[in-house]
Amino acid sequence: MEPGLATLFGVFFRIGLFTFGGGYAMLPLIRREVVLARPWVGEDEFLDIVAVSQTAPGPIAVNSALFTGYKLRGVSGAVAAGLGVVVPSFLVMLAVASVFTALRDHPLVERIFRGIRPAVFALVLTAVVKLGRRAITTPRAALVFAVGLPLLLVLGVHPIWYLLGAAAAGLSLAR
Repeated sequence: MEPGLATLFGVFFRIGLFTFGGGYAMLPLIRREVVLARPWVGEDEFLDIVAVSQTAPGPIAVNSALFTGYKLRGVSGAVAAGLGVVVPSFLVMLAVASVFTALRDHPLVERIFRGIRPAVFALVLTAVVKLGRRAITTPRAALVFAVGLPLLLVLGVHPIWYLLGAAAAGLSLAR
């Protein structure tokens, strides 16, 4: 049975509203709603939706909502499901931003963020080091890194040009 657009929006709105922990945390709720509670898609179809959602750019939960909505109602279904899963996060972020805007000049909030900034940098640097250990495993990879770092940091080359150059180097070195 084909759901109405309002129903599709409502189901994905509830999923977006009550899921914390990112896109992968939403997948079991999406499955429960669209495979088990309402047999809108079969188990195999859902696995296909998840597989395609992982390969498409963007968050997996949003992609899964879009693909499910599209399968059920075409473009209007994709819009309804996509908005349903995104609107709750948007509203929460809007509320947080409005509170933050009102409090950002408060001395206590300023001190909190002075403490958080270096901690965030440490978290990002940790992720970079861990990723680097996995990415830089060959002399060629080390060369791409060694050439790229000064291009990006010193010369200010746009990252897209660096990535395109690295891809071209990878292609030419592979021959």
